[in-house]
Amino acid sequence: MKILLVSRGVFPVPIRHGAGAEAHMYNLANAIAALGHEVHYVTNIISKEGFHKNITLHATKSSPILANKTFYGWTLCHVSGNLESFKEALRVLKSENYDFDIIHSHGNLSSLLLSRMKKTVPLIYTAHDPSPYSCRYSSSKETIIHYLAFHCIDLEAWRGVDHLIVVSQNLKEEMMKKGISNEKISVVYNGVDNEFLKENDYKTSLMILNKYGISNHYCLYVGRLTSRKGVDYLLYAMKKIREIHCVVVGDGPQREYLFSLTKTIGIQKRVTFTGYVPKEDLKHLYAAADFLVLPSLAEGLPLVILEALATGTPVIASRIAGIPDIISDGYNGIMVPPRDVDALSKSMQKLACDPELREKMSHNARRTINEKFSWKNVAKEVLTVYDKVCS
Repeated sequence: MKILLVSRGVFPVPIRHGAGAEAHMYNLANAIAALGHEVHYVTNIISKEGFHKNITLHATKSSPILANKTFYGWTLCHVSGNLESFKEALRVLKSENYDFDIIHSHGNLSSLLLSRMKKTVPLIYTAHDPSPYSCRYSSSKETIIHYLAFHCIDLEAWRGVDHLIVVSQNLKEEMMKKGISNEKISVVYNGVDNEFLKENDYKTSLMILNKYGISNHYCLYVGRLTSRKGVDYLLYAMKKIREIHCVVVGDGPQREYLFSLTKTIGIQKRVTFTGYVPKEDLKHLYAAADFLVLPSLAEGLPLVILEALATGTPVIASRIAGIPDIISDGYNGIMVPPRDVDALSKSMQKLACDPELREKMSHNARRTINEKFSWKNVAKEVLTVYDKVCS
């Protein structure tokens, strides 16, 4: 097949940190190309290394706006990135005389615009994020912007494209509540990068831990520091237990607030903020952690959970959206209600104090990934959707 993949254009690839949707698309592009298909990939790039030989790159301009500093920067960066991706995708379509079997877009605005300009080429949109109806935002302005964007862009994109791929069953159900037919939606879970499946060298892991000043048993958080990630609930839970240190990996508009909160509640000596961490370091931080904590208030299907499980790290996470599709309570992790600090702290203490339970969950974590979440399997499922739509 000849496939045009269109990114949302927010973060450049290959991914150095964060950016779940971009990491998803980068890995998917390489996996599809490795199966022998011709892939034209519209995205902004860091370098041309790390791409399969069957991929033709069509680079977009990176936004000068920093998406991780403020909500408004995040919003403008997404709009700018989607517009750049749409313009480049349209240029590629015209230069190739629309000679593609499928267009597969991952941005809401770019998908909406392409649905008006694609001519006869089938268009698929992968939606990664939950609707605002399942999220909590830090201000009324944020809430209004998210709801406006959802009704003016997301919903119209859902209706305008030929088919939708979602990363969780929960998101499919949200779409169906908004009038999208069951036949138009396919659930294809995220995959996990092979880098996280490799065995870690003990000496290298020790060097990485020393690099970030980590020496104690610790739990780990990985992700953007925003209100919908619920990191403040993790910090309040840390105040209730004494058995473990906490390492927070990532950056975002709540960084200063969260750092200040650790001082206010007296846990600053037991919490380490690393900022962004390169993937080659991150897998060591996962593997050395006693467990990952993801106390989110809204999610699609978080890549960080798959990365943690791939390294054999159990997960404590909120029972929301696509997370129950991955975490089986008591098998490879523990599920807690969102915003429930008591339940979160009790679960954290349970794992912190029971190495045998952690070992059992670690074994089951790796089994979960090997059975369901390789990128090769994800690519095959996506190609099955392509065949369905093309026929």
